[in-house]
Amino acid sequence: SFGVFPLALWCVDRFWREQTGWRWSTAVLTVAAVILTHNLMALLFFGLLAAWVAWRVAELWLAEGRTAALRKARGVGGILLLGLGLAAFFWLPVILERNAVTLNTLIGNNDNYDFRTHFLSLRELFAFSGRIDWGATEPVFRFNLGVAQWLLGGVGLFLLLRRRMTQAGHQLFFAVAFAVLVFMQLPQSKFLWEATPILPFFQFPWRMLGGTVIMLAVLAGAGTAVSLQRMPKFANWITVVALALPLLLSLPLSQPAPWPDFGEVNRLRLTLIELKGRWLGTTSTSDYVPATVDAVPRRQ
Repeated sequence: SFGVFPLALWCVDRFWREQTGWRWSTAVLTVAAVILTHNLMALLFFGLLAAWVAWRVAELWLAEGRTAALRKARGVGGILLLGLGLAAFFWLPVILERNAVTLNTLIGNNDNYDFRTHFLSLRELFAFSGRIDWGATEPVFRFNLGVAQWLLGGVGLFLLLRRRMTQAGHQLFFAVAFAVLVFMQLPQSKFLWEATPILPFFQFPWRMLGGTVIMLAVLAGAGTAVSLQRMPKFANWITVVALALPLLLSLPLSQPAPWPDFGEVNRLRLTLIELKGRWLGTTSTSDYVPATVDAVPRRQ
């Protein structure tokens, strides 16, 4: 989902700028693909797409008037609706049959699946990526934005605030979305998580990190483009730094710990593991148990 969303955003933006049959097709298909990649992230990414379209329509309304804005809204809004319709076989049964299974077990309570135990700090978000300790049983992993990413994005934000960008209104959306997504990963947003029924199902606030980085990437790209235009003599150096810095600072994450041999997977082995009380079927929280089950069997 993290890889498909920026592609969908790019395709929808291309259709916004020039409405052709090919661009319409790619936009519809990539919007549908965003929804199909992950059930929870589909809510976040489709919401960001819808918010982006609404922002652009409002921006056009202020610049050119109601008629031009509504005409554009029908075309681009239709893409979102068609993409949603193409993926209906995936999300519609979830809504219609949500009462057929037990979903409350997906929401933790002071355990690993409780969103309250997974908020991040600003220090962690803006920290360097640490080298993973392969010898540790539970190595520390930082859920960070990436120093290179927020530095380059910060350049874009600085130029935006200084009004050095030609499409400042458009870039402002990504700055606002970035700030909102960062806030939703901090402990200060707990009241919103508790007040919004769907948010606890995300379980981990850092799941929004992918969307945050994508917003930051757009700001970084816009800032780099302005820098190239204003300093053509240093164009080669700017390009090298913009490409090399993220790659070099991500090297600590380029060698993940090896995955141990899991062993044979068959029904007998899964049954034996279940009887030992480690799992229930292939789940860890007894999720999606049929609603007709009055009591989940005890672990043996």
